[in-house]
Order: sequence, then C-alpha cells, then structure tokens
Amino acid sequence: MGVENLAQENNNFETQFNKIESLDLAGRKIEVVDVSPEKLTDEVPVIMVPGMGADIPVYKDVLGVMVEKNRRAIAYNHSNQGGDLESEATKEEIEIFPKEILRLAYDLLNIIKQKNLSQVDIIAHSEGAMTAIIAAVIHPEKFRNIVLFAPAGLIGKDNIVDLTKRFILKQLLVGRGKSLDKTPITEEENKTKKTILKSVIKYILKNPLYAAKESFEISKFQINDLISYLHEKGIGIVVMSGVDDPVFPAYKLQKLLKSKAIDGFLTMQGAHNAITDQKYHIIWAEKMLTALKNKKDKKTKFYTPNLLQEFK
Repeated sequence: MGVENLAQENNNFETQFNKIESLDLAGRKIEVVDVSPEKLTDEVPVIMVPGMGADIPVYKDVLGVMVEKNRRAIAYNHSNQGGDLESEATKEEIEIFPKEILRLAYDLLNIIKQKNLSQVDIIAHSEGAMTAIIAAVIHPEKFRNIVLFAPAGLIGKDNIVDLTKRFILKQLLVGRGKSLDKTPITEEENKTKKTILKSVIKYILKNPLYAAKESFEISKFQINDLISYLHEKGIGIVVMSGVDDPVFPAYKLQKLLKSKAIDGFLTMQGAHNAITDQKYHIIWAEKMLTALKNKKDKKTKFYTPNLLQEFK
C-alpha cells in the first residue's frame, strides 16, 4: 500500500471514529462508534464491550486494529443511568443476575438490535466480560465467538474493598506491570493511561451510587458456570490476561477456569489495561477471533435457556 493510500485510509478511519451516534435504549442514552474498512473479510462485526467507566476513546486502538484486519468494529460508552430494566428483562433474569450488570447486558443487546446485526463477535474487557457473557446467555444466537481480556467474575471470592484497592492503587496509579519494564513507554501509551484515568473518574463522579452498586456486583458475581454453558452450546471462548494484572490476577483465572469450558487461555506481558495500550494484545485478540471462526469441528445449537433451572 502506497503512502498516499495509507494516509487516505487513516483519514477515513478518523472520520468514522469521530462520528458518534446516540442511541436511546429504554430511557438510557448510549453513545456508539461504528467503523468499517473498505473491504470486509468477515461479515460478522466485532463489538468492543468496555470495562467499568471506560469510554470510547479508551478503545480507539482496538477499533483501529480491527479495521486494519478488514473487520467492522463497534465501541460504545456506558450510560451510567438507571432506565426501566423491568420493561426489558424477565423476572427470572432479574432474579438470577446482578441488576446493574444485567442492565449493561441489555445495553449490549439493544445495540445489536438497533444496529440490525444478526450475529457478532465480542472482545470484552474487565467488567465487560460479565456484560457480554450474561447477554450471550440471554440471546446466544446473537453471539458467535468471544474473547475475554482481564475478565471480571472468574477469580472466586472477592469483596468491594479489596477490589477497589487493587484497581485504584495497583492499576490506575501504577499501571504497566514489571513484565514491560524493558519496553519503552510511548507517548501514545501515556496518553491512553490519562484517558482511562479521566474516563473512570468522570464515570464515578457522574453517578457515585450507581458506580458503587456496579462495583459491588463485580466483586460478588461469578461467571464460570455461564461460560461453561455457552461453550457447550457452541460459542467459541478465549480468555486473555496480562501476567501482571493486579485486579484479576492471571494465576487465579487459571486456577478456577475449567479447561473444557474455553477454547484457549493466553497470558501476555502487561497488566489489567494492556488491551488499551499494547497493540500486540489487540492483534492477538483478533487472531483468536479468526482462529475460533476457522475451527472446523465447532457445532452450534442455540436455544433460550430456562435460567431458574440452569443457573439458580
């Protein structure tokens, strides 16, 4: 590709990335960015499901890599608003799942619906793992393959105080992890770190009570059994983790995850937010989605589960 064509492609991406849509989802306003390459290698788009408080600019590089790989990609902001969950979810869903995470799951499902997407691939970060997995249990036919990066809900017993300390003191204020000590910090990485910090603080200050409820649910709810269920039904699942992740440590994930419940587990350099600022993590996430797509022996059987019977 010539320099002129590359510049044109980059400019096209920037134009698309800066075009923000506003969707009304059951009384909640959600901002969405939808980017596409000139030629698609796969008709199924990738949705980037964000971690708590992480807005669209945090995942700009994720969308950029997907477009480079000729994939359509979508990112969105959390609304941090209540809305009428009862008008969307069933009584069984409200009984089984944590309320605020269920609300986020319906945000994801409503984006899929309003964008008229028959099926999606997912890259989910941190809390986004809970969001994506719950959404997939409710409507499995909408989800093809899922990559979970630094996923919440898979390390066992936890509490909100310890979780908050790990996230703020060891991740937000420290960041990279020892495995990246010899890797120079780029200007772009520093910029992304500031973007994340600003995004999370803004999110919490916008609605502290909502953020507190959400954090409590993240510390308590586990998704191991849900992942096993989805994998049995044919949805491809890969887990990725930074070896220095202080929020959801890789060794705890490896200890509790059942090997039969996933297609693969990758540990890589970096910490909890490496998917946002280490480009090779994003490249590998896309590789995992492609590998799952090409898995010839995968058979999918979709149906709506009886939640009370299967997950109570």
